[in-house]
Amino acid sequence: MIDVLSAANTRGNAMKKKIPLAAISILVTLFFLAVSIYQLVRAYGGLTAGDEANAAQIAGWTSFLLFLLGLMSLLLIVRSDTANI
Repeated sequence: MIDVLSAANTRGNAMKKKIPLAAISILVTLFFLAVSIYQLVRAYGGLTAGDEANAAQIAGWTSFLLFLLGLMSLLLIVRSDTANI
């Protein structure tokens, strides 16, 4: 009986750890999405020219890749085994 209660308590503590991690991951992911949209609009919207346009494209696509990595980390946090956090 004691083992069942301690396992349930451990699972509850792990869930308490998972929520802040997921919240931080969501914030970081949304930040990279916003930066990506901003830079790609600058690059392809005709707001920049020459080297500045190339830099905006590189920054936009790099931010988009970081956005995808943020989505992957959020997925891993949500689907992770709560006992190992």
